Amino acid sequence: MIDLDVNDSLQVRQQFFKELEKYFNLNYPEFTITNKKVEWFAISRKHDLPIGKIMVNARVEDGHLHDISVFLSGKTAKIIFDELFVQKERLESLVGHPLCFDRNNNKDATRIGQFSKYSTKLDASAVAINKDSLLNFDLKVEQVAKELVKLYDVFMPKVTRIVNTSL
Repeated sequence: MIDLDVNDSLQVRQQFFKELEKYFNLNYPEFTITNKKVEWFAISRKHDLPIGKIMVNARVEDGHLHDISVFLSGKTAKIIFDELFVQKERLESLVGHPLCFDRNNNKDATRIGQFSKYSTKLDASAVAINKDSLLNFDLKVEQVAKELVKLYDVFMPKVTRIVNTSL
């Protein structure tokens, strides 16, 4: 593993997000990009649920991809998570690979997605942490973009239905 100092890893993240945004603008212009100089890069569509309810994002820290996940936050995050967890096998089938379900019992937010070998922020409640649910690529723009869109297209309608019918 390359040992990057803070400035180098920040530059790696900024450059990767710049390339990822360019890729989205060319290939997925219907998406809005949110990246406020933080460690995550999120996508959304204009008329879908707001990022404060569901955020599909890639997180880069220390010069490496840490996760690509669906981030649920707020008072209803655990309710939504629990309803999605019941559909775990179906969701994994739709996405095409195993997912890690991190309920994050000690926080308001939950995460569902793929994590890398560099990720250290998993809660003890995380389900399905095994080699098959780990990301097998790092900072590859096309793969990250396709995975973000796939998670978005699978999870946004499910979360929208839960929010509109159960909450």
